[in-house]
Amino acid sequence: MLFLLILLTAACFILIIKGADIFLDSAIYIAKKTGMSQVLIGATIVSVGTTLPEITVSTIAAIQGDFSLSVSNAVGSIFCNTAFILGVAFICVSTVLNRKAFLGKIIFLIVTVTLILIFSLLGYFNIYEALVLLALFAVYIVYNIYQAKRPQTDLIAENDGKPLKARKTSLVILMFVLGALCIGAGAYFLIDAITKIAVDYLGVSTGILGVTVVALGTSLPELFTAITAVRKKSVQISMGNIIGANMINGTFILGICGAIGRRFEINTHDTLYVATNGNISSAVLCSVLGFAVILIAFVPILFKGKTFKWQGYLLTGAYFSYILYLILAIA
Repeated sequence: MLFLLILLTAACFILIIKGADIFLDSAIYIAKKTGMSQVLIGATIVSVGTTLPEITVSTIAAIQGDFSLSVSNAVGSIFCNTAFILGVAFICVSTVLNRKAFLGKIIFLIVTVTLILIFSLLGYFNIYEALVLLALFAVYIVYNIYQAKRPQTDLIAENDGKPLKARKTSLVILMFVLGALCIGAGAYFLIDAITKIAVDYLGVSTGILGVTVVALGTSLPELFTAITAVRKKSVQISMGNIIGANMINGTFILGICGAIGRRFEINTHDTLYVATNGNISSAVLCSVLGFAVILIAFVPILFKGKTFKWQGYLLTGAYFSYILYLILAIA
């Protein structure tokens, strides 16, 4: 049984890596073919694809009445996406970015995490906060549609030296969807296999797994997409993907979960927690950390127009410090 689980783990890694490769190739082609910037592609269709696990997990949890899990999944993913995934990308490569391509999206993201922080400090999350977040998501979508219609000549285009080979549009879309499905399926079965190995054969507690493997699980699509984007020197897609994924988590997912929670009359006052095993860390702490890492990750881009390795070290340091804190709290 252990041997089969190890084989399944290896197969899942291969599936995710290959899926991310196909996913990014298709996204880059779409960006070039349509003339849209890679930032815009990353912040829209790529981010929708990579956040499907979070959307699914949070929505199902909210429908089943587990509002704590639905909220923790969304808030925790914002912190993980920014601190760990973007931190790793910044460490791997420092790149010059066009501030015009990111300005509006970064402002939207900062407003979003500020609202989440305010809501968590208030100690409750009801239908009114949910509607505010959903309205912000709608404005964000309209803004991206407006950006898509604008000429993209003022934005940095990556990999322009490579000729664009002709492909059938239907085939590119099919490969894009297939890549996203491979990433999602691979991530799901990978977490299941690792959890069984850790619990059944290594004796690791489910509490520690909850704040490490499971917490990272729904963010694996963003992680492998970021790694593949760095390898293909398409950092702007990865940056746009993280911004878009955070916006979806912070506005759409939290908004939908809040609306469902109100309909089922769930008392949200005592359920804003980000640790999957119980009341370990309140949403206030994770919201504060999320707000801090967003500033560390994106403010230098607005002022300097580039990323720095020191940002990556600070971000990953914050992530692993938080994980260590949770593990010690459980122990």
